[in-house]
Amino acid sequence: MKKCGFILLIAVFGILLSGCNEPEDLSFGKITFNFSFVVDSVPVTLNELKYENAAGNKYMIEDIQLFLSRVKFIHSDQSEQVFNTAEFIHYLDFADNSTLSWTLPVKYDGGVYKGIGFTFGLNNEMNNSRLFKNAPESDMFWPEALGGGYHYMKLNCKWYDKASDNFLPLNFHLGRCPVYGEDGSNTPVTFVDYDFEVNFSEAFEVVEGKDNVFNIIVNINKWFDTPNVIDFSNYIGIAIMENQGIQVMAQQNGADVFTMEEVQ
Repeated sequence: MKKCGFILLIAVFGILLSGCNEPEDLSFGKITFNFSFVVDSVPVTLNELKYENAAGNKYMIEDIQLFLSRVKFIHSDQSEQVFNTAEFIHYLDFADNSTLSWTLPVKYDGGVYKGIGFTFGLNNEMNNSRLFKNAPESDMFWPEALGGGYHYMKLNCKWYDKASDNFLPLNFHLGRCPVYGEDGSNTPVTFVDYDFEVNFSEAFEVVEGKDNVFNIIVNINKWFDTPNVIDFSNYIGIAIMENQGIQVMAQQNGADVFTMEEVQ
């Protein structure tokens, strides 16, 4: 009997000791992105002819809808932690205030980070047709004939064409682009994805009791000016969706579209 009691005492002591040695939970708080849209320094308003791009095109904005995905954390040792799952896809619609704030779905380890980022659009691994079952996300579908999946962005505009004295549509739709053969066939030989990474090098710290909030400013005019000046008179209607040349230029221009500042 005494032997059993001694064994029981040792077992209880072992449980208490192991509890004292459990690792401390260092996952803290939330990380939130708040989005705002401007044309250079002017806040975006819809359906007003008050913007002008580097090519001198005067235009109005009718809709802005886009996907962001694949959040990335850059650690102090420059290693990267990438979250490449469906729960890290965010649909952003200027006309829907509920989408203008994105709180990431998990907590993050405490410590200092060298930067943070995400992917504009959806990469090839994620961009699969029928990923979204319900609107509004499902309404972003990309035609199967052009490669399927989803639009990275729908930026619908009207611009004033001096030559015809008319307002003309510019549907600046970005996404996967078909590549056609040299034989003139209308059948694509392959498809190219033009998503790209958006990285912010501002350091920040995750600590207990603090929620990290970042303001992301989206400058629409940057899609049209650097390093490629895009003249609307060359791109009318839906032609952009299967125009590899402008998809390449938009991907290159996208590097300057997003800027970030942390809310202290």
